[in-house]
Amino acid sequence: MDDRKWGSVDPDDFIPLDENVSEWYDVLSLVRGIFERSGYLEGISYNLITDRFMVYSVHVELLQLSEFSPDRAWGLAVEIKRGLRRFKHYWLVEIGFLDPDPGGNEFLIWMEIDKYRVHPRFGMVTIERFHSMAEFFRKYWGTDFGFPP
Repeated sequence: MDDRKWGSVDPDDFIPLDENVSEWYDVLSLVRGIFERSGYLEGISYNLITDRFMVYSVHVELLQLSEFSPDRAWGLAVEIKRGLRRFKHYWLVEIGFLDPDPGGNEFLIWMEIDKYRVHPRFGMVTIERFHSMAEFFRKYWGTDFGFPP
């Protein structure tokens, strides 16, 4: 690992327990690079979240939901999917957001991405809230984007 590029690694950092830590850094760089090329700023538009317990996963938390139309977000997801194909391990990237309603502190997973597919995470956004993706999109973007009711 190049310490000049990433800084020193603290054993208490949330780094996956894996022999190939460099792949973890490369996946984070891939996701961050795709978002940055699209004009989004880390810490303002989105956060990347990882932890030791879901070692081959990256969570993208969208901070300003109004910046991410479903079409633009789907385009980013397809780009991430293509980038994940070059990695040895099976990685899962989840894009979601905190429920912006007052008092809403639940992380809603909007879509899941792996090297084979991108798909809406229907179950996570409909638990006791929405009966369809169309209803979900109407709630957060004001339109159903052609999804069936």
